[in-house]
Amino acid sequence: MSSQFSSDLSLRGRADVVGRCAAWIAAHADRILCVGIFAALLIRFVFVWRIAVNWDEFYFLELVHQYARGELTIRPQTFHVHLFSWLPALGWSEAGQIIAARVVMALLSCGSAALIYGIARRFLARRSALFALLSYLSVTAVIQHAASFRVDPIVTFLVLLSMFAVLCKPGGWRGAVLAGAAMAVAALVTIKSALYLVVLAGVFWCDAQTLRERTRLACAFGAGFLTSLAALYLFH
Repeated sequence: MSSQFSSDLSLRGRADVVGRCAAWIAAHADRILCVGIFAALLIRFVFVWRIAVNWDEFYFLELVHQYARGELTIRPQTFHVHLFSWLPALGWSEAGQIIAARVVMALLSCGSAALIYGIARRFLARRSALFALLSYLSVTAVIQHAASFRVDPIVTFLVLLSMFAVLCKPGGWRGAVLAGAAMAVAALVTIKSALYLVVLAGVFWCDAQTLRERTRLACAFGAGFLTSLAALYLFH
């Protein structure tokens, strides 16, 4: 009897400890999520130096060097050379230049994280938006490759910028025009960005209430996209 009574007290004590821990976590959930997000972003910068350089990153850099030498003959999917034309001027080794470009990509991915939070806040409470952002940052592929020197970080940022412009600020037809311009840049970086047009179509459909509003947004987006695509392609 005495042994069973002691066991019951022990179980009650454990339950009380678990209950207090759960209550503390619930009361400080926002701070815990913010710490997790900060840690995920910090790890991203650490991985800039820790992840081995891949062949496609060397190819990405080679296109930049061809542009710097005036030898670039490929127009489609090479617009990034204008964004990183400063790399050869550093005078570093190829690996060092890729590391420098990765730092830029890591900063760009931080911008993507901010856009994800802003978009999530359009629909969710702050805690839910923070959890959504932490979930994205915790995906293995994102942890390893979100700062890689390739098209993905650039396109991710531009697509999220397009969605933010439509759903948040500036919104309306002006946001649709800005979204079109951002997607034009993404298309010049890689044609694969066209896959995200389906997502933007869904955004237009959900954001507007009537067919007239949806048509207006689609036309504004198309005008911004085609105008920017033509002007930037001629420039390129």
